[in-house]
Amino acid sequence: MFLGGGAMGEALLAGTLAAGTSPSDVLVLEANPATAEALRHRYPVSIVERTTHLPAGSLIVCAVKPQQVADALTGLRDQWPDGDPGCALLSIAAGISRAHLTALVPPGVAVLRAMPNTPALIGKGMTGLVHSPDVPGWAHAAARRLLAGVGAVAEVDEAQIDALTVISGSGPAYLFYLAEAMMAGGAELGLTPALARTLTIETLLGAAALLADSPHEAVVLRQRVTSPGGVTQAVIETFDAGGLPEVIRQGLQRGHQRSRALDG
Repeated sequence: MFLGGGAMGEALLAGTLAAGTSPSDVLVLEANPATAEALRHRYPVSIVERTTHLPAGSLIVCAVKPQQVADALTGLRDQWPDGDPGCALLSIAAGISRAHLTALVPPGVAVLRAMPNTPALIGKGMTGLVHSPDVPGWAHAAARRLLAGVGAVAEVDEAQIDALTVISGSGPAYLFYLAEAMMAGGAELGLTPALARTLTIETLLGAAALLADSPHEAVVLRQRVTSPGGVTQAVIETFDAGGLPEVIRQGLQRGHQRSRALDG
């Protein structure tokens, strides 16, 4: 069951259906009537705007915004099944710890936490799944199977989830930021906006694929493009002179601190 059918909830829904989950086994609880109606037109699953009970033995995916988690789970407080089989909760809300989530559900409900990123929307996501030995095997397997439907999955301790959030959870935005600057710079140099966009996208796609497939680290690949006295060296030296590596490091540190503060 999906609690919330926004962009990321829908991505996970589409991924699990594409991976072979039967639509009859999927329920989406979406309180926004317009969103619920749009989902009904796109997916052959049960989509409701309210519930009276949660299906026993199911994985409840909390896919609402972090600021909505407390209200959403409090609203379900009396709907969790008693006894065995119970339910498990998988939250993809940034910054909400398992301890905080556990306090919002009845005793005995297994709680898992994950951090996907937006490329999950096209099946190319990178998701961190908090691994905890107190989670039943069936719940862990169900969560991993669901998340694998939208990309790669890395299991981490909860102490690492904030670092993972700032690298992969927010990471796509950094690439889009770089792409914006490259496209704007290309246009300033006389390229048409359309050509600057194509050159930027294809270059970033190719470079990422090369990095993924190459046995060499990023530093080696960068050095191979950077001929002494050449164009690339001039650009890299300008980046270094402007303190770009340190700015990136400071940004990641600040993002890490912000992620840790969200649960407070």
